[in-house]
Amino acid sequence: MSDSYLQLRSISFRGPKAQTELSFEAGINVICGASDTGKSFLADSIDFMLGDSALKEIPERSEYDQLSLCLAAIGEEDFKLRRSMSGGNFQLFDLSESNDADPTTLKQNHAHNKTDNP
Repeated sequence: MSDSYLQLRSISFRGPKAQTELSFEAGINVICGASDTGKSFLADSIDFMLGDSALKEIPERSEYDQLSLCLAAIGEEDFKLRRSMSGGNFQLFDLSESNDADPTTLKQNHAHNKTDNP
C-alpha cells in the first residue's frame, strides 16, 4: 500500500474584473448547498483541471476566463495548474519556487511515455 496521494489545496476562478477562490482543508471536505448553487459545476471544474476536455457553459462563469487548481503531492512540493476556461494546454507552477519563475507548459492531450502532458 502506498502513502502517496494528491491533496486539493484550492481552486480559483479569475477574470479581468472578478476573482473567486475556494480553499480545501486537510481531511474530508463536504460541499453542500441548495439546488442550482454550483456544486456540480465545482466538481466539473476540478475534473476539467485534471484533464477533461471541456467545461460546461453556465451564465455565472461569463466573468471568468482562467481556472487554477493548487495541489499538494505528499512527499513532494505544492504546485498549481492553470488553464483557460475555454480549454487548451495547462501551465504548471512549482509553488516552492519564486513567484516570477516561468511555468512549464503541459499539453492538453495525453501521450503515453511523455512528461509534458497530464
